[in-house]
Amino acid sequence: MARNNNEGMFKGFLIGFLAGSALGAILAMLFTPKSGSEMRTLVKEKVARAKEKADEYIGEAKVKTEEIVEKAKEEAEKIKKEVDEIIASAKQKVDTIKEAVKSGVETYKEETKKKS
Repeated sequence: MARNNNEGMFKGFLIGFLAGSALGAILAMLFTPKSGSEMRTLVKEKVARAKEKADEYIGEAKVKTEEIVEKAKEEAEKIKKEVDEIIASAKQKVDTIKEAVKSGVETYKEETKKKS
Protein backbone atom coordinates (compact mmCIF):
# COMPACT_ATOMS: atom_id res chain seq x y z
CA MET A 1 0.00 0.00 0.00
CA ALA A 2 2.77 2.43 0.94
CA ARG A 3 4.71 1.46 -2.15
CA ASN A 4 1.76 2.34 -4.41
CA ASN A 5 1.34 5.64 -2.59
CA ASN A 6 5.03 6.51 -3.04
CA GLU A 7 4.89 5.58 -6.72
CA GLY A 8 1.83 7.75 -7.18
CA MET A 9 3.47 10.64 -5.39
CA PHE A 10 6.60 10.31 -7.53
CA LYS A 11 4.61 10.13 -10.76
CA GLY A 12 2.60 13.16 -9.69
CA PHE A 13 5.76 15.04 -8.81
CA LEU A 14 7.40 14.14 -12.12
CA ILE A 15 4.33 15.13 -14.15
CA GLY A 16 4.03 18.39 -12.21
CA PHE A 17 7.71 19.12 -12.65
CA LEU A 18 7.61 18.49 -16.40
CA ALA A 19 4.40 20.46 -16.87
CA GLY A 20 5.75 23.36 -14.81
CA SER A 21 9.02 23.35 -16.72
CA ALA A 22 7.23 23.34 -20.06
CA LEU A 23 4.83 26.08 -19.00
CA GLY A 24 7.65 28.24 -17.67
CA ALA A 25 9.67 27.81 -20.85
CA ILE A 26 6.67 28.65 -23.02
CA LEU A 27 5.81 31.75 -20.99
CA ALA A 28 9.42 32.92 -21.04
CA MET A 29 9.54 32.53 -24.80
CA LEU A 30 6.22 34.27 -25.35
CA PHE A 31 7.23 37.33 -23.37
CA THR A 32 10.67 37.60 -24.93
CA PRO A 33 10.75 39.35 -28.30
CA LYS A 34 12.42 37.00 -30.80
CA SER A 35 12.09 36.20 -34.47
CA GLY A 36 10.28 33.03 -35.63
CA SER A 37 13.44 31.06 -36.36
CA GLU A 38 15.03 32.14 -33.09
CA MET A 39 11.86 31.13 -31.28
CA ARG A 40 11.80 27.67 -32.92
CA THR A 41 15.47 27.15 -32.07
CA LEU A 42 14.83 28.22 -28.51
CA VAL A 43 11.81 25.93 -28.23
CA LYS A 44 13.87 22.99 -29.51
CA GLU A 45 16.63 23.72 -27.00
CA LYS A 46 14.18 24.05 -24.13
CA VAL A 47 12.43 20.82 -25.07
CA ALA A 48 15.78 19.02 -25.30
CA ARG A 49 16.82 20.34 -21.89
CA ALA A 50 13.48 19.35 -20.36
CA LYS A 51 13.86 15.85 -21.81
CA GLU A 52 17.40 15.57 -20.43
CA LYS A 53 16.20 16.66 -16.98
CA ALA A 54 13.32 14.19 -17.12
CA ASP A 55 15.72 11.41 -18.12
CA GLU A 56 18.01 12.35 -15.22
CA TYR A 57 15.11 12.24 -12.73
CA ILE A 58 13.90 8.94 -14.11
CA GLY A 59 17.42 7.50 -13.91
CA GLU A 60 17.79 8.66 -10.31
CA ALA A 61 14.37 7.26 -9.45
CA LYS A 62 15.30 3.89 -10.93
CA VAL A 63 18.54 3.77 -8.95
CA LYS A 64 16.76 4.68 -5.71
CA THR A 65 14.01 2.16 -6.42
CA GLU A 66 16.59 -0.58 -7.01
CA GLU A 67 18.34 0.34 -3.75
CA ILE A 68 15.06 0.21 -1.83
CA VAL A 69 14.11 -3.13 -3.40
CA GLU A 70 17.53 -4.58 -2.55
CA LYS A 71 17.26 -3.39 1.06
CA ALA A 72 13.77 -4.86 1.32
CA LYS A 73 15.01 -8.20 -0.02
CA GLU A 74 17.86 -8.22 2.50
CA GLU A 75 15.50 -7.43 5.37
CA ALA A 76 13.01 -10.06 4.23
CA GLU A 77 15.81 -12.63 4.11
CA LYS A 78 16.93 -11.69 7.65
CA ILE A 79 13.37 -12.00 8.94
CA LYS A 80 12.89 -15.34 7.18
CA LYS A 81 16.11 -16.66 8.72
CA GLU A 82 15.04 -15.52 12.19
CA VAL A 83 11.60 -17.09 11.77
CA ASP A 84 13.17 -20.36 10.59
CA GLU A 85 15.44 -20.37 13.65
CA ILE A 86 12.48 -19.72 15.98
CA ILE A 87 10.48 -22.52 14.34
CA ALA A 88 13.39 -24.96 14.61
CA SER A 89 13.88 -24.05 18.26
CA ALA A 90 10.16 -24.46 18.98
CA LYS A 91 10.12 -27.86 17.26
CA GLN A 92 13.10 -28.96 19.34
CA LYS A 93 11.37 -27.84 22.54
CA VAL A 94 8.16 -29.64 21.55
CA ASP A 95 10.15 -32.83 20.88
CA THR A 96 11.85 -32.49 24.27
CA ILE A 97 8.49 -32.03 26.00
CA LYS A 98 7.03 -35.02 24.14
CA GLU A 99 9.93 -37.19 25.29
CA ALA A 100 9.57 -35.96 28.86
CA VAL A 101 5.82 -36.66 28.87
CA LYS A 102 6.36 -40.09 27.31
CA SER A 103 9.01 -40.89 29.89
CA GLY A 104 6.72 -39.69 32.67
CA VAL A 105 3.82 -41.83 31.41
CA GLU A 106 6.06 -44.91 31.20
CA THR A 107 7.39 -44.28 34.68
CA TYR A 108 3.85 -43.86 36.01
CA LYS A 109 2.78 -47.13 34.36
CA GLU A 110 5.75 -48.97 35.85
CA GLU A 111 5.09 -47.57 39.32
CA THR A 112 1.41 -48.47 39.03
CA LYS A 113 2.30 -52.08 38.07
CA LYS A 114 4.71 -52.39 40.99
CA LYS A 115 2.01 -51.32 43.45
CA SER A 116 -0.52 -53.72 42.04
